[in-house]
Amino acid sequence: MKVFGGSSLLRVIVRLALYLPLACLTAFLFYVYLSAELAYYAVLFWPLLFLWVVAGVVIAAANLDSEVRRAYLLANAGAIATTPVIWTPLIIEAFVSPRASAWVPVSTWAPFTFVGLVVGLLIGFFARRPGAKSGNNSVGLRSSGVAEPPTQH
Repeated sequence: MKVFGGSSLLRVIVRLALYLPLACLTAFLFYVYLSAELAYYAVLFWPLLFLWVVAGVVIAAANLDSEVRRAYLLANAGAIATTPVIWTPLIIEAFVSPRASAWVPVSTWAPFTFVGLVVGLLIGFFARRPGAKSGNNSVGLRSSGVAEPPTQH
């Protein structure tokens, strides 16, 4: 059975099984970090977080370029990867002294996560896949795939 753009149903289900938990976790982390800083004003960001999750569903179901899918996955991974940066000092601090000042202030939690998201997006869009050919010829021009005639000496 084919769905959007001719992708098989099994492929879409596998993508959804991967993208949806990552997107939900990213949205949850942003909600927690924004709530810690903005209290009830974090509710204003719910539509944006909801759109992030819906974008994951659309990207998983639609037959988009692999760069878009890779950028979305790496953006989620980048945002989630910032969690140890935020929580490791807090856990260490709790064992050292319960009254110590925070090593990672609450006001930096959401920006750290946003930076992780942006770095993941940039890597996803601009990093070359391993083993991919550059597509440039020796002069630095894009090759059209047409064989060049031999040069005469």
